[in-house]
Amino acid sequence: MRRLLVVLVALAVLGTAGYAAWRHFLAPPKVPTKEQARDALEEAVGLALKGVELVQGEKGVELWRLKATWAALRQEKGVIDVDSPDIIYKVGKTEEPLRVIAPKGEVRDNQSFIRLWDKVTCTYRDYVLDGTLMTYNSTSRLMVFPEGAVIVGATSRGNATRLSWNLATNVIEGEDGVVVHWSRADAAAPNASGTSGNPDRATHAPAETAPAAR
Repeated sequence: MRRLLVVLVALAVLGTAGYAAWRHFLAPPKVPTKEQARDALEEAVGLALKGVELVQGEKGVELWRLKATWAALRQEKGVIDVDSPDIIYKVGKTEEPLRVIAPKGEVRDNQSFIRLWDKVTCTYRDYVLDGTLMTYNSTSRLMVFPEGAVIVGATSRGNATRLSWNLATNVIEGEDGVVVHWSRADAAAPNASGTSGNPDRATHAPAETAPAAR
């Protein structure tokens, strides 16, 4: 009698386990909660991509092209972090490009805003501009160095505590520092006078005595 009872209990346990397994097998998959979905999205967003290239243009004209060795998409407002960004910008109506490189950068707001930092180097013709931080607004096409920059050319050198470069008009404006007026007779070179004007007649001088470009 005791053996029969043990056998019945064992069968009951096996039956219960089999029924539970059968229900688990037939049950529909669980829908993840918002928190679980968010965690999964964060894991996917954190993935890095190698050899990224971003391009922006307007009316069939390419305004800038960014290449980076690595890029990672952050969930925060769709920010793309980039390593060793190398950007080619179109300047004014000229065909000669402006090249900007830096160790680190980010692209945000649907590629409308770019920020580069650490050591930013811009090369345009035979001019080199260096700064620690650069921002670029794709809507206004305004490049800003809020922490200042130094610009060096074959025949001129200047610096400013804040510098902005309008790539649409090819005009550079500096604040609170040396104002650079390009001395090379080249109308296509950027004007760094702090006011717009014809750069092929300008010279360079300290900010407080610099003549307006004519």
